[in-house]
Amino acid sequence: MNKDFPRILTLLRKERSLSQKQVAIELNVSQALLSHYESGRRECGLDFVVKASEYYDVTCDYLLGCSPYQKQRPSITETMPDEDKTNAGNKNILATLNKTLLINSLHIFYDLLGKIENRKVSTELSSFLMLAIYRAFRLIYKINPDNKKELFSINDALYIAKSGAVMGINEATADMEVKMKKKKGNIHTSPNELSVSYQSLNKDYPSYAASLLNLINQCEKKMQ
Repeated sequence: MNKDFPRILTLLRKERSLSQKQVAIELNVSQALLSHYESGRRECGLDFVVKASEYYDVTCDYLLGCSPYQKQRPSITETMPDEDKTNAGNKNILATLNKTLLINSLHIFYDLLGKIENRKVSTELSSFLMLAIYRAFRLIYKINPDNKKELFSINDALYIAKSGAVMGINEATADMEVKMKKKKGNIHTSPNELSVSYQSLNKDYPSYAASLLNLINQCEKKMQ
């Protein structure tokens, strides 16, 4: 079994606010065995994968981390790798999965940001995200040495440090603005409007919640 299965199996249970005991009973396994499956200490058989996919109403491909789509995939022409592209296969699936995680997570992010109704916070955090894309794009751009440097005005020796500094300022400025507005009581939204949990994300953003929770899980794993 791949390494994505335990993470996704756990995520699906937590999204639905279910205990291991509840799920174990429904799937006809012991709670200890389910715990081993979720932690990755034990590998399950294909019959359990099928049973779990039916229980959580997702495809086996999604459960195994082979597809970003919980339900039936879009048309084959949209998801099949181009046979003419070198090493398409798994790389294409991974790229599609990561793209979906990012786009879906941004839907939630900007919806919550809109509830704050603070232009400065929105501007600073948007700048932070744009600079992250800019930095990633530049890394891809310079893979080909024939790509012209004229596209950028900041040279390769400085752009990482300069963009990192601006991103730090963006984040600190947004954080300071939120703290000041909260202190003065004019953040233009009540704390309850920004109350977020597994349950609320799944309820308010049924099409996007799994992607954001998956993204959070992946990022925190990288930091451990």
